[in-house]
Amino acid sequence: KETGSFAQAQKDVQKIAANTRGDLSATAALYGNFARNAKSLGISQGEVARATETVAKTFKISGAGAVETSQGIRQLVQALQSGVLRGDEFNTMMESSPRLAKLLADSLGVPISSLRTMAEAGDLTSDKLTKAFTDKRFTDGIDAEFKRLPVTFEEAMGQVHNAAVTTFGAFDRGGEFSTALANFVTDGSK
Repeated sequence: KETGSFAQAQKDVQKIAANTRGDLSATAALYGNFARNAKSLGISQGEVARATETVAKTFKISGAGAVETSQGIRQLVQALQSGVLRGDEFNTMMESSPRLAKLLADSLGVPISSLRTMAEAGDLTSDKLTKAFTDKRFTDGIDAEFKRLPVTFEEAMGQVHNAAVTTFGAFDRGGEFSTALANFVTDGSK
């Protein structure tokens, strides 16, 4: 109730995963963490969606693989929860998503090289991070860069997986349908 509609959250997560060619579960986890902290961050449900999409796109633009993205997002979520980005969380973000670091530096009006000093001083607070992830002056550039990225086979197959989860998960009560479908796909791949 405090952060918005559950039905809207489901729509947002599905849309963001599709728009970013990302994993449905990872997208839901990131969205959920922004949503849980929305009140303290002073952001709306729409801004939760915008922040989630921006972060996911920066990892793709940076060329981060699934493991790097997962680790980077986990560290970013920890930073949001603690209220400040520093230490291991900062290092992981810098390594896994240099584009996210550039976005943050641009939004703060500082060179990227200044971010480490700011992180050590505790100046990279959750509200500054969230502003960077939601301010259209900076996120429009992320959207434009992302549109130029080619769709990989792995991403396309991930979207098939997301569609199956969304479509079949709603009526697969005992797991029999998903088991039959999984066996069909496995047999077909052999």
